[in-house]
Amino acid sequence: MKSATAPQEVSSTPGSQYYEIGRGNCGSIWALPFEAYSTSYMAYKLKDGASDRSLANDFAMHGKVLQALSAKTHRLSIPARYQLIESDDEQFWQTEKAKFPRLMALDRTCQCLIMERIPPIPRHVRQLLVEKYCPENIKASVLRSPKGEDCLWRPYFGRLVRPESRFFTLRNHAVPLAQLLDLGVDAEHVLYTMAVALAYMHWGARIDANDVEFVLAPPRPTNVENAGPPMTFRCEALGELNLWLLDFDCCKNMPMTPAGVAQAVEAFFRNDPYYPRPKFGEAKEQQNAWWDNFRKVYLEVSVMLLQQEKELLDLPCLFVKQVEERVIDKEKIVTLATKGKESQEG
Repeated sequence: MKSATAPQEVSSTPGSQYYEIGRGNCGSIWALPFEAYSTSYMAYKLKDGASDRSLANDFAMHGKVLQALSAKTHRLSIPARYQLIESDDEQFWQTEKAKFPRLMALDRTCQCLIMERIPPIPRHVRQLLVEKYCPENIKASVLRSPKGEDCLWRPYFGRLVRPESRFFTLRNHAVPLAQLLDLGVDAEHVLYTMAVALAYMHWGARIDANDVEFVLAPPRPTNVENAGPPMTFRCEALGELNLWLLDFDCCKNMPMTPAGVAQAVEAFFRNDPYYPRPKFGEAKEQQNAWWDNFRKVYLEVSVMLLQQEKELLDLPCLFVKQVEERVIDKEKIVTLATKGKESQEG
């Protein structure tokens, strides 16, 4: 199954090997070594993880998102998908299996999704991140670690600060809101793009956006196929960055009904804290501005996407309403629990 013609893998000689650049519940991600990135723009996602995850579903949902964006004005950075390889594809695995050390060690093949590789964060930016936020006693080891070369940032608007920890990693590095602002990242631009992406997934692709990921990384090289004009922003200290959207293996089709909205609300809270959360009570005015802006953009884009289906226009508002109601209910429970503890101590 193909959705695009994969660019020629210039550096992929018969003796070359891929190395692991990431791992998740579905499986592992592989590519050529970092120094080959200038000529090799492909990544390989192997289904060597949880058996309940599906690369076929990833491929299908990924395609729905790309299709939803194909004729619209907004251009989001989403990796191109090239091909889904089955485990019994002898023609592919006869030449490629030896390039995956993990498969050679297990003496097996598996499903493989070939897609565009997201450019890693440059070294000078990684050094800045380590210098500012990494515990002093492990800075040298973090910078020496080969895993740091595959650095992507996860922007967390739903988390204000990073919990104190003795550990620090550059790969899939979580960046809470306070750090985004401290680094001079255009957080409003990132938030806008994230809200646009969620609206397109819900009302364009019509999927629930369950367990998708957002990462900050450089723009794609200009010579990569299917490279539309991205929503790029520039940060003085960090250079050009894009917000990339990826990982659709857990997404499901979303019915255009209240039940479908409830499904999307569950996915919103089940995901990592990329999205801002509404706040209520004493901290509302200070902390809720991010949610207010997110909600405004999400609803505006949703209305644009549903302008030919006016009978569905209440659904985006219902989504926002249910997200806010769940937060209110949770905060009430926390407040009651706190008051109960205080009364017992008193």
